[in-house]
Amino acid sequence: MTTTPQASSVSTAPATSIPPQFPLSILSVSREEFYGQDDEHQPLQLQIDGTLPNDLQGHVFIISPVGSIDSKGIPDTPIVLPAADGWTPLYNGDGMIYRLDFDRSAQGKVSLCSRLAKPPCYYADVATNNDPRFAPLKFSNMGIARQSSKLGSRNQLNTAFLPMQFGAEEHGRMLVTWDPGRPYEIDPKTLATVTPMGSNAEWKPVNPFLTEAVPGPFPLVVTSAHPCFDSHADRVFTVNVGKSLSTLLSVEEFIAQSEEWVKRIDGWLKQIPFLREIARLIFAFLRVFIGFLRDIWHFLQKFFPSIKNNNFVDLLRWDGAGAMERWKVVLPDGRPVKIAETAHQIGVTRNYVVLMDTAFKLSPEQLLPPPAYKKGKEAEILLRDLFDYPQTAETKLYIVSRSDLQPGKLTVTARQLVIPRETAHFLVDYEDADGIVVHLMHVCACDASEWLNHSDRTVSQPNTSGDNPRAGIVVSPMDINWVGRYTIDGATGSLTGQMLRRQDAYTWGPSIYAYRNMPSGQIDNLYWNCWGSWNQLLTQHVFSLYKDYKYRTIPASDIPAIALQGKASNLFRVETSTLNIVDTYTFPTNYFGSSPQFVPRPGNENDSTHGYITCTVLYDEPHSDPPVKSEIWIFDAANLKQGAICKLSHPQLKLGFTVHTTWVAKVEERNAAYNIPVRHDYEEILKKQPEADRELIQELFEQYIYPNFS
Repeated sequence: MTTTPQASSVSTAPATSIPPQFPLSILSVSREEFYGQDDEHQPLQLQIDGTLPNDLQGHVFIISPVGSIDSKGIPDTPIVLPAADGWTPLYNGDGMIYRLDFDRSAQGKVSLCSRLAKPPCYYADVATNNDPRFAPLKFSNMGIARQSSKLGSRNQLNTAFLPMQFGAEEHGRMLVTWDPGRPYEIDPKTLATVTPMGSNAEWKPVNPFLTEAVPGPFPLVVTSAHPCFDSHADRVFTVNVGKSLSTLLSVEEFIAQSEEWVKRIDGWLKQIPFLREIARLIFAFLRVFIGFLRDIWHFLQKFFPSIKNNNFVDLLRWDGAGAMERWKVVLPDGRPVKIAETAHQIGVTRNYVVLMDTAFKLSPEQLLPPPAYKKGKEAEILLRDLFDYPQTAETKLYIVSRSDLQPGKLTVTARQLVIPRETAHFLVDYEDADGIVVHLMHVCACDASEWLNHSDRTVSQPNTSGDNPRAGIVVSPMDINWVGRYTIDGATGSLTGQMLRRQDAYTWGPSIYAYRNMPSGQIDNLYWNCWGSWNQLLTQHVFSLYKDYKYRTIPASDIPAIALQGKASNLFRVETSTLNIVDTYTFPTNYFGSSPQFVPRPGNENDSTHGYITCTVLYDEPHSDPPVKSEIWIFDAANLKQGAICKLSHPQLKLGFTVHTTWVAKVEERNAAYNIPVRHDYEEILKKQPEADRELIQELFEQYIYPNFS
């Protein structure tokens, strides 16, 4: 069945005369840990506002980037300002793992533990900042990444989780993940970082040229922040992604962007009568110059084919105990699958693995360091405008048959499907007898890889002076999102049915989901959290980047007025069989709600609304101390519109930008035997470091890294 896109009939939220003000609270976060390491750092006993349900159960895990060891701090507090340099996004930071414990809710108590994710590169980062001997190896922020010219890339583990359990006798296990880094197992009870999933030897760096240019024991490895665990087969599925230099540096996009700039310049100059002849000459020169660049690039590709031929996607399968199995994913004509942006999420059904090229681009300007001096700002802004480009406007899916994943085979063939509008997050029903059912949110012209910097000006206030006070925050959307449901014939990769729906009051901004895992393997109710549209976050740069969006629903000229009026962040439930939005909640003006998680109530496991939804909520309260607030709100999953039934807080709880979550019924100390010894994992890599740095790097490992994993 195929239906045409339509708007929802749900009534819109009442208009307000005061546009939402995005809370500055998101820019500050505590790095303090509460996991019980000593008497002063015991778990927090949260304060309860409202009625705490006595049937809340289990444990909710939340993760958040919380800045780095050298982030600017607020004196005499554990609070840091991760984006204080005006150029670094909130995405860049060590992962803080939070755990909400509801196992004493019947006694009216909730506790919270927190602990930083600490892979080996974390200890290297701390040591190179604190010990002057290792200062030459120091890491620094490079836009969305954190790099060392001698050590490589930080694995910040700040995005998502994957609960796993391999067999009845093994306690539950947990992966913490990040797209540009190996997943790591943590101990669900102590929150300690234990072991990577797979040794260094089992993962391929994203590009050999990059590894050659930036040597070090911590190569950049690209994977999925949302691997999948199939509890029916006790297997984890994920990917290892490689990008050619052409893909990594977005060369084709840069050439296309340059051609677009030439057309714009030509159009501007022609509007001035006495410059028309000059415009003709300038246009001719620029056109020849761009053609020259294209010819040079084609020449380089011809004589150095590896520049363009290092794209790969390896599908990985892991049993939790041994080495990972690996298959190179190719198209029917034998060409390797190419991920142009990210493989942020994958899906697994009974018979198929679904891969997606998801909407989170990595353009060269996103790796620029903060300007070292004031005049450097103008240069970096120019470079951003020159090298930046819109995210891909289509979604590419790749369907792999699980029956083809045979031991001994080196490759597996995928069927490709392209659908209009881009996607960042998706889910699939496990059962696929009637086709693969994909649930998603199209994030149309909604670019989560773009963030405000110090020089950004909003569309409504283009002449504002001074540094932007919200630098580091993700930009506002440039069109409305669409909720989608697609049915795919797995054997052919063809689309057999689709439904699309939007709702003008709610489907705005980056979107995170929550749902209940059902015994049937099908998702019949899906909760979406949209971040809204905010006047302070709609910049001139992003407006220019997306005003000509290919699949535009709302005219670009209307977007500034919508942002000025404001679309607050919200939470709503979608009935997946119809895509009707059947229950909604809009957060108050000036509040930002995010990171929803479904918590099932005991009994009635066949009801996908029988439970609660937790969300993190940030807001500013200028006349309080401190003026920035963070709370955790609890909703009845079957009645969102009544608002939060309970709010949790603590004077020492200072959340910032939170991302994904998960829930487990029980936490126990990890008892799995699987462990990659750190010394064994790195000793061969250290031997291959450049001779000039080898001794210092080995000393760093001996003194600061190995002792933390003994």
